[in-house]
Amino acid sequence: MGIAIGEKTELSLTMAGESLNRMLVGAHLDCFSVSSITVSLRFINDGAFPGISLYVDNDFSCGAVMRGGDNLVMENSVGGFFTKRAKFLSGVYSCIGKEVTKVNLSFDGSLSISVGDSVIAMQLEKEDKEQEDYVWKVEMEAPAGHLVSEVNSVMCVPNDGGVKFLS
Repeated sequence: MGIAIGEKTELSLTMAGESLNRMLVGAHLDCFSVSSITVSLRFINDGAFPGISLYVDNDFSCGAVMRGGDNLVMENSVGGFFTKRAKFLSGVYSCIGKEVTKVNLSFDGSLSISVGDSVIAMQLEKEDKEQEDYVWKVEMEAPAGHLVSEVNSVMCVPNDGGVKFLS
């Protein structure tokens, strides 16, 4: 599976990508919240365990853009931080209720989640890779009374100028 680091296990890019796909593909965006520089997206996955709907939370502090849908390409938006954030959050709002169809994870920590006809893309900048904590995390709740043998969380953590993936 990976290298144990304290209570966390290091995951390969492949294992992290497979785990993210299992948690997110087929889930629907339920809601989002914003606090300071952190954005939290909440999805509902009703396919991971038959008859049980589970929350999948995606928290991130790195930069993010919306592509596609009614927003066209917003990554080249003009304006300051709050103007760009307002456009991004408007795009996220338009994705509520829509299904995740695809997840892409890159070796540099970039994570793209296709929701409906839009893509939420988390992109790491140099300053993100200097943080002491994770820059994004995806975690699926464990169903009550069930043992989870698969990875139910993946986080992207800075590591010597690059990133590593932990569970």
